[in-house]
Amino acid sequence: YKHLYDSYIEDRKLIPVGNLHELSFHDLEADPKRELSRIYDKFHLDGFENMLPVLDNYMTSLGDFRKNAHIQLNHEVATVVSNCWAASFEEFGYSLVVKTIAH
Repeated sequence: YKHLYDSYIEDRKLIPVGNLHELSFHDLEADPKRELSRIYDKFHLDGFENMLPVLDNYMTSLGDFRKNAHIQLNHEVATVVSNCWAASFEEFGYSLVVKTIAH
């Protein structure tokens, strides 16, 4: 994870202005139509209105989908994760809160 995001953060400056669109998972999850519309607009893509029924069908197919529940980390592992992920979380404006289990 650390190597991947450190490399991405360093190398994204090589992508020509206007050819990259970053979005948070939170924003995508909260309003997928709005976020996909922004992508279509940003890249001047046609066909957003034609894609909407497909997106609606897909979202309907998810039904009662629930995200996975994740275990809490022990303090030692949480510290390692916090140290390794801190730079990328800061870069993208996420708070780094790692839930830990009691000793």
